Amino acid sequence: MASQNLVFVLLPNGILPAKTLSLSVYLTPRLQSGNTLAAFPDFLDWAGLVKDHGLTLTFGCAGKTHAVPVTQGILRSDVWQEIFKKDTYVEPYKIPDFDQRLIVSYPVREATSFLKYAYQCARRNPRWLLITPRAEQADRCMKGSQEVVFLFPLNE
Repeated sequence: MASQNLVFVLLPNGILPAKTLSLSVYLTPRLQSGNTLAAFPDFLDWAGLVKDHGLTLTFGCAGKTHAVPVTQGILRSDVWQEIFKKDTYVEPYKIPDFDQRLIVSYPVREATSFLKYAYQCARRNPRWLLITPRAEQADRCMKGSQEVVFLFPLNE
């Protein structure tokens, strides 16, 4: 049997005049066990479904919630149906195998220390941005050390 899950991602979209955050919502359908869109009737006319029945997103933070209805007037069922036909191929969503992926993490204290030194180095020589692997090397670099560092000239 075909299954569908919807993943909603909030993306910042500026600040409104009343110091209110503006957000865009990115929707990703995760469709499984169906070869064509015909197995997922909700998506054959998603725009029409939302336009006819509405969709309200509820956001929550720190115990407060805020419900926002989706703007329905701009939805075009005719365009949606022209793009997404019953025979549209659906590649099944595969859960990524993170067991075999390298995940690199950096200690926050060292990363913060490095950024501080990089900014200090750039401030001392404003025509160059210094990138070096260790904070101690930033000081040695400024004293003329021959250690390997990356210097990027800034556009003037």
